[in-house]
Amino acid sequence: MVSWLSDSPLSVSGPAAGLTAIVLAAIHTLGSFEAMLAATVVAGILQLVLGFLKAGIIGMYFPSSVIRGMLAAIGLILILKQIPHFLGADTDYFEDMDFLQFNGQNTFSAILQASNAISWAQP
Repeated sequence: MVSWLSDSPLSVSGPAAGLTAIVLAAIHTLGSFEAMLAATVVAGILQLVLGFLKAGIIGMYFPSSVIRGMLAAIGLILILKQIPHFLGADTDYFEDMDFLQFNGQNTFSAILQASNAISWAQP
């Protein structure tokens, strides 16, 4: 629908996992949910204005390898953060998306601790 209404061959719409951390950080930085909503409305208006000015051409100045590298890095972060949950031995069920966690561990030490907790069933 977005692509059809904007008369654009490409569009990005829908939820993204990375936005959760951005929304949480925005609420924390701005001080309230209402302030974050106001900032979102202002950003939306700015995006509309830039769209009417055809400012999307700026995207042509960024190499596609940079965009792909950024998306690959986000994917790796999401995968690495899910490994302790997959192994079923994660002690931090509501894990943040930072490399350094609140419990003093980092992403790799959390994976190592979860893998050390695996016990093989005896036949």
